[in-house]
Amino acid sequence: MALQNYDDEVKKDRASYGGSVYDQKYFSDDELREAAEVRTAAERGETDWASANNYVNGMREKYGYTGGKDGSQYLATGQGGGFQYQKAPQWEDTYDDDIQSWTQKYLNREAFSYDPEQDPTYQQYKDSYTRQGKQAMEDTLAQVSARTGGLASSYASTASQQTYDGYMAALADKIPELKQLAYQMYMDEGNQMLQNVDLLRGLRSDKYGVYQDDLAQYNTDKAFNANQYWTGKQFDYNQEQDQQNREDQQQADARDRALSFLQAGGKASELSPDLVEKSGLSQAELDQYETAYGMQQGTSSGSGYTLGGPAGSDDGPGEMEELLNSMYDSDDPEAYMRQHYKEFGFDRDDFEFIMNSYGNFKQFMLDPPWSDYSRELLLHAHQGGLNTDVIDKSIQTALKEKKITQREANALYRALTM
Repeated sequence: MALQNYDDEVKKDRASYGGSVYDQKYFSDDELREAAEVRTAAERGETDWASANNYVNGMREKYGYTGGKDGSQYLATGQGGGFQYQKAPQWEDTYDDDIQSWTQKYLNREAFSYDPEQDPTYQQYKDSYTRQGKQAMEDTLAQVSARTGGLASSYASTASQQTYDGYMAALADKIPELKQLAYQMYMDEGNQMLQNVDLLRGLRSDKYGVYQDDLAQYNTDKAFNANQYWTGKQFDYNQEQDQQNREDQQQADARDRALSFLQAGGKASELSPDLVEKSGLSQAELDQYETAYGMQQGTSSGSGYTLGGPAGSDDGPGEMEELLNSMYDSDDPEAYMRQHYKEFGFDRDDFEFIMNSYGNFKQFMLDPPWSDYSRELLLHAHQGGLNTDVIDKSIQTALKEKKITQREANALYRALTM
C-alpha cells in the first residue's frame, strides 16, 4: 500500500470515531475512542449530554482548549492543565495464553489409533494369560502322561498345546475391549481439554465483567467530578464576567457623564479627577473631545488653527471658503494658492499650513459644495488634534444635527482614511 493511501486509511479510521476537527487533530486514537463511547452513552440515555460534554472537555484541557457548550469550538484555555483525573482501569487478560494453549493442544493432537503392543493394560493381560496358559499346558501334559504310565505321547502334546492356545485365544478376545477402552480414554482426554478451555473462558468473562463494572463506575465518577469542576469553573467565569460587566457599565456611565459635560460647553480641566479616572479617557482624548464639541458649537477650544487662520486671527471662515473656491475655479489650484493667498488675508504661516493640509485632502476641498463644518473638521483632523474616535463621533453628531449631508460624511470618511 502506498504511503499516501495508508495515511488516508488512518485518517478514515480516526474520522469514524467522530468528534470536532480539533479533537481529530489533537486526540490519540484511544482518546477519540473514549470520547466516542461517552457520546454513545449520552445517546443511549445512560448519562446527560452536558455531563458527556464536560467529560470530553476535561480531555481537551490536556491540549489547552475546550469545545464550548456543544464541543465543536476551539476555546483556548491558555494552558495544558485543567481538569485532571486518575487513569481509567486497564483491562489485562491473564487467561488468554492458557486458553490458546489448551485450544492448540486439542486442535493439534493426533488422530486415534490403537496398537495393543503399546497398551500397558494389554501387556498385563498378555503376561497373565501367557503365564496361565503355560501353566495349564504343563498341567494337561502331566495329567495325560500319568494316565499312560508316565510315557509322553503325541496325544499328550496335542492336548497340552490346545490348552495353551485356549488361553491365547482368550487374550486375543480382550483386544477389542481394550481398544474401546483406549478410545474412550482418548475422547475423555479431548473433552477434558475443551472443558479446560470453557473454564478459562468463564473465568475471563467473570474478570471482564468486574472490569466493566469498575470502568463504568470510573466513568460515572469521572463525569461527576468533571461536571463539578466545570460547573465551578463556569461559576467563577460568570462571577468574573458579572464583575467585568459592572466595571464596564460604570466606566460607560462615567464616560457618558464626562462627554455630556464637554458637549454642554464644559472644559476638560473642570472635570473631577475621580470622574476622569472612572471614564477611562486620557487627558489627550478629553482635549480632543472638547475641541470637537467646540467645533460643533462654532468655536474651538483647542490650540492651533481654526478655519481661516491661526487661533485669534482676524481671518474668518468666509475668506477660507472664498480662497478654496477660487482655487477650484483656477487651472492650477496649487499655483493659484501660492500667488494669491495674501489677497485673502493669509500670511506665510497660514500658507504653509493650508498647503500641508491641501496636499492630503485637495480632492475633498476641490469637490464643492462642502459646508464650513466639514472643511473645519478636515483641517483640524490633518492638524493632528483629533483621533479617529473623536472624528467618527463628530461626523455622526453632525449628521444627526443635519450640519452635514450623508454625502459629506462619506467623503469625510474617505478623506480621513477611516
